[in-house]
Amino acid sequence: PSDGAHDAVREWQLGGVPHACALMLVIFVACWLFAFVGGLSQFAVAYALADYYCAPCDLDGDKELPCCAAAMGFRVAVTCHIGSIALGSLMVVTLPVVQLLLRLPRQKNLLEEYNDVAFCMLSCCSCAID
Repeated sequence: PSDGAHDAVREWQLGGVPHACALMLVIFVACWLFAFVGGLSQFAVAYALADYYCAPCDLDGDKELPCCAAAMGFRVAVTCHIGSIALGSLMVVTLPVVQLLLRLPRQKNLLEEYNDVAFCMLSCCSCAID
């Protein structure tokens, strides 16, 4: 005896491994996008400053810049350097996680069962990442 009004309602609850993995992926992509946008803005400002620094002086001793130098820097970043900025921002986001994942077994090796070979291998990996 259903009246049909409550049959169309769906509930979504966060739980289980797939939802936790999806949430972690969303957080990772958001952090990557923040780092990517920060890299784009840093490149645009650096381009404008380099353009100012390399600009010739006029007769009054002032440097003349083209209009919208930061916008030109953004255009150059998007057309020529977007892959490098994306790779750099990906490394900025992933390397702290890798460092943490390497630090945890090293600490466990020191605290629980000390193994010289494992300590040496983990130390070398940690040194290469740092």
